[in-house]
Amino acid sequence: MAGLLLDAAEAGTAPFEAVDALVAFGTDALSDEHRARLTALGERDRRVVRSGLDGTVEIADERLRARVRAAVRGE
Repeated sequence: MAGLLLDAAEAGTAPFEAVDALVAFGTDALSDEHRARLTALGERDRRVVRSGLDGTVEIADERLRARVRAAVRGE
């Protein structure tokens, strides 16, 4: 299940919902591979959020990345 949620988040398909589900699932329960993918998602240069109103994409993307980084840290 974690792999499918990460696929969705990485592809930008409902990334907030996918990350929220991963957090609810518990990031401690993720495999090393899944934790690495989640970490990469929070750190990558390419935008995760790709659509929205002008000027909101960057804000939404940074908010998602911050959520991912907090989840990886266990916050």
